[in-house]
Amino acid sequence: MRLVRRTEHRVKYVCDPLHVFPDTGESVRELICTAKHTWNRPLPACIEKRATEGSGLVSHYEQKRRYGDTDNMSDKQADTVYDILIPSLIIAGLFVVNGIVFAVIMRYRNKRKQRLDLESKELAEL
Repeated sequence: MRLVRRTEHRVKYVCDPLHVFPDTGESVRELICTAKHTWNRPLPACIEKRATEGSGLVSHYEQKRRYGDTDNMSDKQADTVYDILIPSLIIAGLFVVNGIVFAVIMRYRNKRKQRLDLESKELAEL
């Protein structure tokens, strides 16, 4: 890890290539000096990116667990909700909206066709 920039109120650290901070899964961390003259976040040692979960990023559920915030749902249930259930509901909603739009278009098309047929019959009678 190396210090990249330091001002009176901020510091910026960057992990070595292929390393990340274990609590966020990011390779850059900027700390801000608070009114009590302490940093706003801890500065843990960098770890290898492949040592973190999934694609190299630590999920926000893992962050909550590390900082003591617990939800009523387990991490696996929360992942299921956010990764499967919500996108499925969005896709289903889009299908419903598309179906409604398609039905409205077909209805107006049929009405227009009936009107054109009626007008052509009237013109044929003349």
